[in-house]
This record gives sequence, structure tokens and C-alpha cells, in this order.
Amino acid sequence: MAKIDFFLSFNSADRAVADLVYKTVSEAGFSCFYQHEDIPDGANFVQRMTSGLNEAATVIALFSPAYFSSR
Repeated sequence: MAKIDFFLSFNSADRAVADLVYKTVSEAGFSCFYQHEDIPDGANFVQRMTSGLNEAATVIALFSPAYFSSR
């Protein structure tokens, strides 16, 4: 069973939009894994992202040219 309602996936170039989506989802009462809130400085980034993704019921992907051009 999922522990988190949404996992927010985006390219850092789209941070302003991601901030707005995170705020909107959170204010609507849903839980959302958001790397800028859920990964503390010094944590293992890949491990935390993988854990967040595995714990989420649904992924919100912010598709953009930057998203598709990143590795």
C-alpha cells in the first residue's frame, strides 16, 4: 500500500511550476514527495528519490522540453 499520494517528477529548469504544483496538491490535502522538501542536505539523493518513488501511489510528471532533454 502506498504511503504517499503523489511523487512529483520534474526538471530543475521547471522549479517554479513544480513549486506551484506541490503547493496546490498539498493544500488540497494530499501527500506529495517533493525533493526540495523531502530530501535533506547531505542525504543520499538517489536513495531518497528511489524510496519516494516506490512509496508513491501516483507520479505527476511535469513534461517540458527540459524534462525530455535531461538524462
